[in-house]
Amino acid sequence: EPARSGQPEGGRGRPPRFRGTAPPDHTSLRLLLRIPSFWWIVASGAVVNFALYSFSTFLPAFLTRYHGMSVARAGVWTGVGSGVAGILGAGAVGWLGDRVDLGHDCSICLPAAKVSASAVAQA
Repeated sequence: EPARSGQPEGGRGRPPRFRGTAPPDHTSLRLLLRIPSFWWIVASGAVVNFALYSFSTFLPAFLTRYHGMSVARAGVWTGVGSGVAGILGAGAVGWLGDRVDLGHDCSICLPAAKVSASAVAQA
């Protein structure tokens, strides 16, 4: 069988050899940091992590103090609840995202505002 990709038979699987080290290229990082949507993603990730960490800290203590569960059982139920909620939430958001009209610039603004308002109302 002939060698594929134009590589000689003996050279496959070997990493290229460099002489010295190349200086770091920060061009792609600079381009990424200039994109406004990147900063929205960073901010939303920070807010979501803050909320989830506070929930993960509060719920086991709540179950232990007010519902009389052992620490181990409260930890298990917190983990199970977070996992199930994460799986169902990811599926629901994926399903909803597939049905959003992408023809309008702010087609996701109104549904996102409704979801946010309902979350605040339940809090």
